[in-house]
Amino acid sequence: MKSIANFETLVNLIYHREVAEISSFSKLMQKLIMTDGKPFFDVWMYEVSDEIQSLATAYGERFVMESSMTALNSCTHSGA
Repeated sequence: MKSIANFETLVNLIYHREVAEISSFSKLMQKLIMTDGKPFFDVWMYEVSDEIQSLATAYGERFVMESSMTALNSCTHSGA
């Protein structure tokens, strides 16, 4: 690949970020709840709020990207 500054790479990075966030979050939750024996409620409410927000942001970015691609693919106006 000559350059990573293209649309396909951007799309792949957005998908990869969400997958990486899900994987990281699930491993952290498993460690805190299953290994350390902490209650789910306490972990969810007090320990992983930053990770939850990061995962939500990654999901939102992927959702917006997919919606934008759908709109772009259905656009018939030549000026757009």
